Formats: sequence, C-alpha cells, structure tokens
Amino acid sequence: MLLGRNSIGYHIVLVEFENVNVDFRLQKSNMETEAVRKGMAQINDWKRWMDSNRLYFLQSCGLSDIGRNIPTWGITYCLVVGRRKRMDDTSNQMRGQIQYERGGHIITYDRLIDNILKLGNGF
Repeated sequence: MLLGRNSIGYHIVLVEFENVNVDFRLQKSNMETEAVRKGMAQINDWKRWMDSNRLYFLQSCGLSDIGRNIPTWGITYCLVVGRRKRMDDTSNQMRGQIQYERGGHIITYDRLIDNILKLGNGF
C-alpha cells in the first residue's frame, strides 16, 4: 500500500506483485498468462472487498484521521508483473485494453525501478 497526497487530497495505491520472469501474454493464443490473470483476480477481489469495507480498512491501517479525505476514487490499484523486454506490441495493446476496461494500472518491474530511481533523484 502506498499513501500519497497532492492538491486534490490523499490517495492510496494498492499494489499486487506477481512474477518478474513471465511473459504478459501466451504467444500462441494472445491471452494473458496465468500470472497476469492471477494478479487481476486479486485486484478484483480487493475492489469488491473495499466496496463494503472501506472504513474498516482505513481504521485498521491507522488512517481514521484522514479517511474522510480519501474518496472512493482515491483508492487505485496497480499490478506489477513481468519485464519490459518481454513485452511486445501486442502485449502492450492488451495491457492498455485491460487497464481501460478494468481500471487501475499494469506495469513491469522495470517501470517500478524507473519510478523509484526518479524519487531518489528528486525528479
């Protein structure tokens, strides 16, 4: 869980980590690999649970004081899976379609490392 704050208030990103050494899609069928499907299933479970348990979640994380400042849309989800070198044009198109249809973000471990390095350099 990542907690951030910007000009529109607080926000939370819940991150699901899956295998780093997998392809995004099955090459022969243009379907997501098991790691991607498993990660998206976990995120869908979180979303369903959060719909009914948002206040409990905020209280159990010690965020009661700022919880009223975290709107439902202020909780987003991110799947980290695979490596950039294992993504091709079709995989990237599939990833974009999944993000559009289901919401949230899907990134590779390489993108995660890029963003961590930016934080260390002060952007």
